[in-house]
Amino acid sequence: MRNTGTILAVCLAVLLFISPVALANEDAGWTTLAAVDEEAGASGADASEEPKTLEPVIVTATSIETPISRVGSSVTVITREQLEQLGSNSVIEALRQVPGLNIVQTGSRGSTTSVFTRGGQSDFTLVMIDGVKLTDQAGATNLAHITIDNVERIEVVRGPQSALYGADALSGVINIITRKGDGEPTVAVSLQGGNLDNNLETISVSGSSEAFNYSISASHFGTANIDGITNDRYNNYVLSSRTGFTIEDTVDLSFIFRYQSSETGNPGPTQFLPEDPDDENENHEWTFTIIYDQQLTEWWDHSFQASYFDENFVNTDPASQDPTFFNDFITDYDSQFNRINVKYQHNFRIFEDHIITVGTDWEQEEANIISSSDFGFGPMTDVIDEQRRNLGFYAQAMLTFYDRFDVVLGVRHDDNSEYGSETSPRVSANYLLESTGTRIKGSYGEGIKNPSFLDLFFPGFGNPDLKPEKNEAWDVGVEQYLLDGDVVVGVTYFRSDFEELIGGFPITNFATAKSEGFEVELTAQLPYNLALRGAYTFTETEDDAGSDLIRIPKHLVSLNLNYVRDKWMVNLDATYASERSDRTFAFIDADGDWVNDITDDDADSYVKLDLAAEYRLNDNISIIGSIENLLDDELEEVLGFENPGINFLAGVRGVF
Repeated sequence: MRNTGTILAVCLAVLLFISPVALANEDAGWTTLAAVDEEAGASGADASEEPKTLEPVIVTATSIETPISRVGSSVTVITREQLEQLGSNSVIEALRQVPGLNIVQTGSRGSTTSVFTRGGQSDFTLVMIDGVKLTDQAGATNLAHITIDNVERIEVVRGPQSALYGADALSGVINIITRKGDGEPTVAVSLQGGNLDNNLETISVSGSSEAFNYSISASHFGTANIDGITNDRYNNYVLSSRTGFTIEDTVDLSFIFRYQSSETGNPGPTQFLPEDPDDENENHEWTFTIIYDQQLTEWWDHSFQASYFDENFVNTDPASQDPTFFNDFITDYDSQFNRINVKYQHNFRIFEDHIITVGTDWEQEEANIISSSDFGFGPMTDVIDEQRRNLGFYAQAMLTFYDRFDVVLGVRHDDNSEYGSETSPRVSANYLLESTGTRIKGSYGEGIKNPSFLDLFFPGFGNPDLKPEKNEAWDVGVEQYLLDGDVVVGVTYFRSDFEELIGGFPITNFATAKSEGFEVELTAQLPYNLALRGAYTFTETEDDAGSDLIRIPKHLVSLNLNYVRDKWMVNLDATYASERSDRTFAFIDADGDWVNDITDDDADSYVKLDLAAEYRLNDNISIIGSIENLLDDELEEVLGFENPGINFLAGVRGVF
């Protein structure tokens, strides 16, 4: 793997030594990412005044808008500006910059892409759009098809969050929040093309009047992925909209819709085997959400949310190129999965400084799966037609003392039609030492993860007596604010103990595991119109047999350097992942020789370097471009699966 040592050394050097450099340049003329735009739009403002970035708020950690500095949990907010600066239309690249998150793409773009949070398994992180779960019939969320179309920000909370969100929030929560239209009608269009048949087209329309707001976007991304592989094409289409009404300044009513459709070729682990020329996936999903918010009094508000999620996933492999049937089976898998969720919540403000939240939600899930296969003994067909329901009640107290000490206490009780009842507590605390700009924080929580429909009901494999997987976790950290918040350095230690893990054959709750480590974060507004974000995560994992958990690197580094001045924007992203235990299911190659077995092995370390840039020709037209995998590194995020080499997109964006 080329240049790994050099790149890692540079990354760590910058991350460890940037704070004293920043302190030495206290009078060097600090700026913010938005300074250029604000300066251009504020013709009547005093040019000598340095614009300041407002502190981000987060909703996901407490279900109420709360400034990040008042939250004891480990959180990250990725803003719309940061998303656009990455030059990618996928949320995957943005999430690579979050400490504690390891993004794993199984081969080329469009292939199954998962997130491993603080050592948790790939299905232990709850992914939502506007609070709507995207978990499928297999109990996981594929990040590959989620784009930044119409996205206002992404909120990430690390650690168990079942006290608010119930099952699936075992290791953390990712909540993607859509954009609310504002201001004069605006139309934005972009057209880009590149090597590997890359093409990206987007269009959006947004605006608002006194009582009505709207934001609608659509996009298509297509690629041939890896040169020399024919069954590796990917096409993804997304339509997203959010419309809303404000009634008498006390009521907000929102309607949110998202539709996604994709086609993906599955060539298989081509580093070990010849490509599979006819294995393909189709994925279609849509969500519809209604949100009603009302301020009843100065101290009391309530909200109602109803949502519907529907997914159709189809996998077909009509012929086997392997006469032994060890590596390539004939399959036809068609699954229809839907979820209805209704949520009702009240917030009570007590003595202005304290907020009591109580709520309930009801959920029904239904899976219809027809799976046909031929393993060389004749065709077999399995059918799943099942549903389950869940009723949850939750309560939370957000307490603030002396305007510097914040405590959140929460608990949730779930009653599920399949596994019975579970109770999940959580507590977090946050204390600010104003004299030194030091913030001390910590949290403790317990989380649960429901068995999936496949775990419970798949013929010959499922076990209807499975119990939820569990996690008991805590973290403690410190953050130091410097130069009026222009530089923030933080260190957090975390520990997770997993129980009742599902696996084996026959499948049971048979295992335990643990994960611990620490995260280092840095953000800095630097001189010369530069902004830096950096993170380093160290993670050690161990199962009950003493082995490392798969696909969890001990060392994970991310760096983002952004430059904005006049008509230019340049963004550089770097990610490093060390060697990590992995597993492959390739048995025999085309000549009948053994190439691997179902055992742990090590995937190589890698460096991923991406570059994006924008040049504004005028107020309406920009030239845009991005290069991914700039080092042309042979990335191996999953053992045996190849990723595309260096690839680029370039084109034009218009805003009118």
